[in-house]
Amino acid sequence: MRFVLTFLALLVMAVPSAQATEDRIMVTDIHNFVAHANSAINNPNMNVGRNFLNRTTAENAIFENRVAVYTPADPWHRVWYNNPAYGYNYRYPLNPYYNPTSMRNLGKWNHINMLESKKRMIPGYRAEMEITNTVISPYGGTAIVDVDMREWSLAYTPYHPTLSQQVLNANSKCKLYLSKMGDHDVVLSRMDCNTNTNLPF
Repeated sequence: MRFVLTFLALLVMAVPSAQATEDRIMVTDIHNFVAHANSAINNPNMNVGRNFLNRTTAENAIFENRVAVYTPADPWHRVWYNNPAYGYNYRYPLNPYYNPTSMRNLGKWNHINMLESKKRMIPGYRAEMEITNTVISPYGGTAIVDVDMREWSLAYTPYHPTLSQQVLNANSKCKLYLSKMGDHDVVLSRMDCNTNTNLPF
């Protein structure tokens, strides 16, 4: 009889902890989220990527991106003050040893539209996120994930059998802020990136 009571007490104590783990974000959830994001973004059908991002991104999500543009062929010719016919007259002196930088804050739909513009305008566009670090909160409802994101395109290569090869255009170090509500999907609430790129957007 004592054994049965002890067994029932242990069973009752185990049930709440099993329910509590349903609300926790697990490492497998994070890896599945990144793998599904890579698959959806690189799908030839843009509706797949749009639907995935719409479903897994919070409505008030913030995408903050600090961009350093690398253009090896005289990067300052794009910024002129006077009429271009009179040459390049700058309103202030520029140091040619520094790359132009910018800061960009986007909302959910602006981020989705920017991704779709890249897929339309860049031939062979492909993005790949790789997890480098994961920090899960003690309560398990949120996680901060460090990812290394690379953006590729196709380039002409006369010596390659297919006459093309993948070229790296942008490399970003990003932090994804993920959360899990109940037993629902993992939701992205914020993404901060530092990007080195040679793309104009």
